[in-house]
Amino acid sequence: MNHSLGLPLLALVLVLQHTSCTPENCASCKKTIKDRTLLCVSFSGDYTPTKSVTAIPAGVQTSIFAYSSGSNPQTQASYPGTPMEAISDVNGNLWICSGNRLFVPPGTYDFYAISTNEPTISGLNIKNGVSNSLANGVDYLWAASKERSVEQNTNVALQFAHMVATVCLTITPDVQTNHFAVKSIKVRLPMSGSSMNISTGKISAAREVDTAMTKMSLQENAGTSVILPLVSGTDLPVEICIDATVGKMVLIDKIYRGSIPAPAKGFEGGFRYKYVASVGVSGITFLNASLEEWNEQTLTTINL
Repeated sequence: MNHSLGLPLLALVLVLQHTSCTPENCASCKKTIKDRTLLCVSFSGDYTPTKSVTAIPAGVQTSIFAYSSGSNPQTQASYPGTPMEAISDVNGNLWICSGNRLFVPPGTYDFYAISTNEPTISGLNIKNGVSNSLANGVDYLWAASKERSVEQNTNVALQFAHMVATVCLTITPDVQTNHFAVKSIKVRLPMSGSSMNISTGKISAAREVDTAMTKMSLQENAGTSVILPLVSGTDLPVEICIDATVGKMVLIDKIYRGSIPAPAKGFEGGFRYKYVASVGVSGITFLNASLEEWNEQTLTTINL
């Protein structure tokens, strides 16, 4: 990454220390450097409020970027020393992994953070404000604090939002079926290759589904998949394998095939899509569906 910005007065400085800059540490930050005009910036993280604010769990790694306020990340490089890798603690504080502290001159900044909601962020990279190719099955998070004034040692609170979607399919037996067990649920997921814009966090929607079936995470009779956004009008083909008894007939590894209906606006990032389907002698029938805002936890019925 090219860090030559032609803005020497606004350059961020990273000063090597043995601890990261948590809010309580910032009071002594200026004592550690010769230029006492530089200010210490620390970070904390939580999830976008649902019914209450929830601190991001301990052990989640993030990558934090800094720009002068109003900069376009697609045309301007992030400041020297950023992105910085940080890890969350039990209180939601984000500790810089390298042990560095971030010092900046007084001014107004845009801060961005990305994460895979996992202990490692490997496989997620940003170049010219846009990520590399993204994959299904990863809970990509994004946060921003724009136009943040830094006039004193400052903690920047970052609220992370889920930028992908979740699809949950619960299988129930019809009235003629008993001794019922779901063995697997497979689905054709959106094609990989979408990317994230760091300025907005938005992930581009896939235009078609993969040709291969992928197993959903199965818990009892419900399957769940984390998926990339998908354009409207594209259903998700699904394959359900069950063992069951229908009347006097015993079914072993019975396969049912159908399609999870697409919502009117397609599968959008930040939402959970919950479906219920019945299987039996007549095949697979979708009974109902609901849409839950992952970041807000409000429910809406989907018309099938």
